[in-house]
Amino acid sequence: MRSLLLSFLAFVLTGCAGYKIGPVKPKYMDGVTKLAIPNLHTDVLQPRIETLITNTVIHAFQRDGTFKIVDEKDADATLSLKLDSLDRRPNRNVVGNTLLTSEYQLVLRVSYRVLKRDGTQLDTRSASGVTYFFATGANTISADINQDEEQAIPIAAADMAGHLVSQVTEGW
Repeated sequence: MRSLLLSFLAFVLTGCAGYKIGPVKPKYMDGVTKLAIPNLHTDVLQPRIETLITNTVIHAFQRDGTFKIVDEKDADATLSLKLDSLDRRPNRNVVGNTLLTSEYQLVLRVSYRVLKRDGTQLDTRSASGVTYFFATGANTISADINQDEEQAIPIAAADMAGHLVSQVTEGW
């Protein structure tokens, strides 16, 4: 009976030996606690999108809490962002008129690199965010699609930032 109790205790106490409390960073990010995120670079012609996406990514990292966001001079690593594309795609047509679109899909794709202070590249990948929006107005002919798209961009940016933070902090 005693040996059974000892075996059970040994099993219970060592069952969680590999778990760790707190953030679990990927191996290549060991030693990185402070991260700098300079302004995003883009060739996409959309007003104020650089600041919007950069701030969204910074806020997502701050909510996650794995890395402290600091200036470049104080950082262990730098996360460089580049907006690759911002695509609006038709998703649903108007009933009875297949030439008009009532719902659109907005896809925002960003590529990024994580560079250590000495210039060593730690990671390079891309992340994308998706959202859907409807054409507003009395009918879809008079709808202002650009204004509807502009209102959907922050939602797609937040979705992308969530994926990006997950990739950097967890490695996948």
